[in-house]
Amino acid sequence: MTEEVTFKKQQGDGFVRGSIPEYLTLEQVATILQVSPDTVARKLGNAEGVIDLGTPETLHKRRKRILRIPRRTLERFIAERQVRRRR
Repeated sequence: MTEEVTFKKQQGDGFVRGSIPEYLTLEQVATILQVSPDTVARKLGNAEGVIDLGTPETLHKRRKRILRIPRRTLERFIAERQVRRRR
């Protein structure tokens, strides 16, 4: 379920506005969830909508993870794992 990005140009000044989703960094998500950035990368690294800006792993160099996580993906992750109270 990918969001379509739309833009609307204002008249005169050429300023562009659009519906671009808000993205969070690994550190921001780790702070919200109170876990390490490595845990966030493992849990949300392959989630839908996550952008991976990192480098691939090579023979002599470890992979670097630079992720941008949409707020909706984080909210869905939290909702799916929330503990329900019994009455």
